[in-house]
Amino acid sequence: MDPLSLTSLGAVGLGYAVKFLFDRGNAALDRRAQRRSADASMSTSGPVTELTRNTVQDPGQRDVVETDDRDKAAAEAEVAGAMRVLEVYREKQLALKPEDAVLLDTIQRLHAAIERLEGAPVDLDQAVRSLIEVNQAADHVRGTMTGADLGEPTPGTEAHIVQKIGTLHEGGSVTGFRSGDRR
Repeated sequence: MDPLSLTSLGAVGLGYAVKFLFDRGNAALDRRAQRRSADASMSTSGPVTELTRNTVQDPGQRDVVETDDRDKAAAEAEVAGAMRVLEVYREKQLALKPEDAVLLDTIQRLHAAIERLEGAPVDLDQAVRSLIEVNQAADHVRGTMTGADLGEPTPGTEAHIVQKIGTLHEGGSVTGFRSGDRR
């Protein structure tokens, strides 16, 4: 995803992108550590150091990506470094702003490193569009309160809804997430 697309996401979209990439990066690092552990336990003389090549091409007709163990190790280090930068944002509760050049650069580096590490493209745009979060709170609801009202969600859409409602008065209704055709 290019910087212009990232800036158009806004703060909420950037938050989704950071969460998605952070989770994906953690999973990729965990898989690499498990593979290394399995390789080390299978080999009595230590870890395998042979150069291996993987060629992967995605269905979107992206260029063929060739990676080797050294590139995977460099990608792994890049993922870990970018995640440390994002961890600072979380720990210090820094706002995720579309004009933050450090944040945008970190997201791009993490995205590219995950693709190299996994050996396949990661559609960040699709992932961000498939995340829906609703957080709504009200002491009193007298009318209709809807967190998200969408058309047909894309396959694989995740919705996280948190509602804190005090009193729902007669005739009132609260909906966290509504999708699909409602004719």
